[in-house]
Amino acid sequence: MKPHILILILLLCGVSACQTQKTTIFVDQTWNRSYAKTACDIYKHNYGAACVKTPKQMATELKARLSSAAQKSPACKNMTISYEPVGEENMKEYLDGWSLTLNVGIDGRDIDYSRSVWSMLDNKTKKRFDGPLWNSVEAAMQICTVATRRGS
Repeated sequence: MKPHILILILLLCGVSACQTQKTTIFVDQTWNRSYAKTACDIYKHNYGAACVKTPKQMATELKARLSSAAQKSPACKNMTISYEPVGEENMKEYLDGWSLTLNVGIDGRDIDYSRSVWSMLDNKTKKRFDGPLWNSVEAAMQICTVATRRGS
């Protein structure tokens, strides 16, 4: 075999071996809506006023902010953030990945990001991590950094 072909083969093998597998974070949209509903019910009970947004609208807003922030964060470059429900077709990926919930805080009948938090579970080790949602860019960086450092 010619030396330049052997070098090319070694380079191609080395490049494919160096590619990192993306880690998947599954966002539990059902939990997010349910948590928002409970928070609004408590707010209405305590203050006699309903939330200005529906729980679904709140969960969608949290999702949009996180998605946008994750796209901007270098820490999330090897992450896949999935909003798909977990089923037979993605169960292995789910068990190897992470579960993320977004717990909305309510004040003044609307989302209060200073009272909102994220909570993430490593589906392999069952370790839980939490952080604030007040700054979506910072939250995305923290979430992706935690998931990236699994083996550390």
